[in-house]
Amino acid sequence: MTLSVSSGDDAGTRSARTIAQAAVMTAIVGAATAVYQVVADGDVMTLATVGTAAASGALTALASFVHRKIDKYLGKLESSG
Repeated sequence: MTLSVSSGDDAGTRSARTIAQAAVMTAIVGAATAVYQVVADGDVMTLATVGTAAASGALTALASFVHRKIDKYLGKLESSG
């Protein structure tokens, strides 16, 4: 099975979707950590935990943006060559 991206998608749209997915995943990580903290004794939830999840999502969105820009640039090179 091959997945294809329509030519109407651009880097901004793709990175916006990735950032939205990262925000949802950060909320899930925060909620899961909070539930674990309530169930277990100890200081489990820290800003570092949630910050790591958020930073990971932001870097994924940035990588998606750069990848799409490079993909468009290489496509232009192929069509002109």
